[in-house]
Amino acid sequence: MSDKVSLRDIYDNIDKLRVEISIRVNRIDDRVQVVEAKTDNLLGKVGIGVMVVSTFISSGVVWLFSVFKKDI
Repeated sequence: MSDKVSLRDIYDNIDKLRVEISIRVNRIDDRVQVVEAKTDNLLGKVGIGVMVVSTFISSGVVWLFSVFKKDI
């Protein structure tokens, strides 16, 4: 057995690491896409909720102004 390491051995080990890292990055990318989709869905629902609430608040403010305007 020789203790010498050839350049080919180094290239082979680096290639194995590259493949392993690529697999892990792809798995993480898939998980991130799932989280992003859920976040986008939630942000859409929050946006619609804010729109509905702001519509009611603005309608209430307009109604109050009309009530006070009639008194004057």
